[in-house]
Amino acid sequence: MAEGLELVSHIIVQVAEVEKPLSGLEGLKTELSRTVVELYVGALKFLATSRRFFGQNAGGKLISSYVQPAC
Repeated sequence: MAEGLELVSHIIVQVAEVEKPLSGLEGLKTELSRTVVELYVGALKFLATSRRFFGQNAGGKLISSYVQPAC
């Protein structure tokens, strides 16, 4: 779990570095920001799902592996 949060934090820093040279290109910077937010949302949803899964007992894991959650 901590590794996942570390990965997301690392991505945030990398994107901030990529955005620096785009200061004069607001349209491109806005599109990049929107896309990165979508990436963050997906990563955080994955981390939340992983935490719920690994927080369950063995029986809960078995059942949830057969039942797909509604996203």
